Amino acid sequence: MCKWMLVIALLLCVGCADERRFDAVRPETAVVRVQAAPRSAGRGFFVSSDGTLVTSRHVIGDARRATLTLGDGSLLEAAVVAEDKESDVAVLQAPKPEQGREFRV
Repeated sequence: MCKWMLVIALLLCVGCADERRFDAVRPETAVVRVQAAPRSAGRGFFVSSDGTLVTSRHVIGDARRATLTLGDGSLLEAAVVAEDKESDVAVLQAPKPEQGREFRV
């Protein structure tokens, strides 16, 4: 879990220090939906091209899986791989994308 928290902290501190830099990159986002009770939804963004996504922990709740809706409308099932209640951050892993496609980070 510490490895993921370090990655997130670096992305949040370094990647967003200059708003123009963040706007130029525009990582791919997804709507994150949890079907288990209580149902919830929120947004997340990909932090690696192999399908690692960061979202708010309160969106995930106690669920271990979530459904991601990508910008093109496609759906993916993702597993929760790390979470931190105190900082309200969760890391999900989507399946590796089809050959020839990467998640934009």
